Amino acid sequence: MKKKEQEVADLDFEKLVCNLSSRDLSTFEKQVLAKGLNFVPTPKTIDYVDLIGRVEQGLRNVEHSRANELRCSITNCLVSRTYHPTMNLSPTEFRVLKQLKREQSIITTKADKGNVVVLMDRQAYNVKVTELLNTGTYSAITKDPTETVRKTLIGKVADLYEETNEEKMINITKWLRYTTNFASPELFCLPKIHKEDVPLRPVIASGQCVTSYLCRYLTTILKPLTGHRRSHAENSLSFATEIKQIELQDSDILVSYDVTDLFTSIPLDLTYQIISELLSNDVSLNERTKLNPYHITKLVKFCMEDGNYFHWKGSFYSQKRGAPMGSSLSPIIAEIFMEHLEEVAFPTGFQNFHLKAFKRYVDDVFTIVEEGKDRDLLEHLNSLFLDKILFTMEKETGGQLPFLDLLVMREENRMTTKVYRKPTHSGRYLNFLSNHPLNVKVGIITGMVDRAVNLCSREYFNEELDHIRRTLQQNDFPKRLADIYIGRRLNNPRGNLTASEEGVVNTKSHIRNNPCILLIYSLSRQGTSVSWQVSRHLAVVFVGCPKSVALVACPLRFSLLILLLVVRHTCT
Repeated sequence: MKKKEQEVADLDFEKLVCNLSSRDLSTFEKQVLAKGLNFVPTPKTIDYVDLIGRVEQGLRNVEHSRANELRCSITNCLVSRTYHPTMNLSPTEFRVLKQLKREQSIITTKADKGNVVVLMDRQAYNVKVTELLNTGTYSAITKDPTETVRKTLIGKVADLYEETNEEKMINITKWLRYTTNFASPELFCLPKIHKEDVPLRPVIASGQCVTSYLCRYLTTILKPLTGHRRSHAENSLSFATEIKQIELQDSDILVSYDVTDLFTSIPLDLTYQIISELLSNDVSLNERTKLNPYHITKLVKFCMEDGNYFHWKGSFYSQKRGAPMGSSLSPIIAEIFMEHLEEVAFPTGFQNFHLKAFKRYVDDVFTIVEEGKDRDLLEHLNSLFLDKILFTMEKETGGQLPFLDLLVMREENRMTTKVYRKPTHSGRYLNFLSNHPLNVKVGIITGMVDRAVNLCSREYFNEELDHIRRTLQQNDFPKRLADIYIGRRLNNPRGNLTASEEGVVNTKSHIRNNPCILLIYSLSRQGTSVSWQVSRHLAVVFVGCPKSVALVACPLRFSLLILLLVVRHTCT
């Protein structure tokens, strides 16, 4: 057997592809799907319309004469070079995907966790979604409220500008008036394949909804209100650093607590009051906005109530309680409420509950508690907001307890850590043959190395590096390239930010502060030439297609996810 064939044979397709449908999949079909829904096929032709539109958008803030020079340079670059793509999918693989696309009785999506491709019978999926909509959390509404919400919000924002002279209100008003591609939030669900009966996790795609700009703005105002408590776990690195300083006693046990369905359980009326009080006591508020606490709280309420609707299969629904999954404002609302819950639970500190440690990341809580007191703490937490907030508990097993993406282990009187992967983890990141820019692929390598450096105790570090090399090989990364960039990253660490986090920060900052041309990954070949032409004046930033509009706005060749027309599009 050839080497490549041996590698394919060694892949665990059951981990990469979960077939819950009644249709049998051949090994070859599993092999194609196992490339992952983020795999981008090489485009057969250049999409000049999209390329021109993106270049023009990037040139809006460039001086007129210089913009014309750049247009000429880019045009000459594109017309003087013949496009000869090297296809990364064979004709047979394309035929397999088209055949799956034509089968209307099944849907293709990804799992809630683990980057696993999931196939389900459409009828079974629709039944599960219908059951979810009938749980009492949602109610049907007669028509699409998008236009009504837009007009109402324009009036509110305009009034706030007249009252406060906050310039951001002008930007939001212009965006509301002149944006033509608003879309009502859309419900799609991700199967939880690691749980019995495979329940669905509802997600509301709201990236192109009327309130999306306002939600992002409100998030920047509210975020500084949180994260100041001793119990706050900023990320896995800060958590790992802190717990390694703790000395354990024989009577101590490791226990984690988790809130069931936090977002839809948040008591919003109470949270509005908390937000208003926090803003009123914030002496730095006027540095972030000219809006007062009353204005901000009213806008938050509008987003969480008037803007909390979605559509599914042509019908419209409103969410009767809690915050929507998918809104950029929901995580900060959840954090504000959970910090208040802590204040109610421990008004005088943790000493009365025999807690040696209490660290929380949103709705995940890690504790070191005296043995026998763990159940008392669970009952106390569940008594705080009866019929609203329900905690579950997990105790250490064999001296080990997973928390976030860490596995915390007892070693005599201390704790060590290493990277934790759930049993459903597929090992699929991004196939190297995908038509992504090289810097994206390198970012995967450096991000994995950073995580090993930051999270693994010394005795587990080499074990994690071996796992990284195996994983990269399974994702078709050339061994030499992987070794080069692993070595470079080990010799040049970047502090506390992982490469992926650092890339997000740098990209967002560059887009916000500099003129950029944003190209989707499938334009990466043309984009390399464009980048060379404009490098002295503009940056070319490669971005993914926005999740909420990917199935509508991007060409079908964009990725397997698009090629297969998955849940959010096919089920409507």
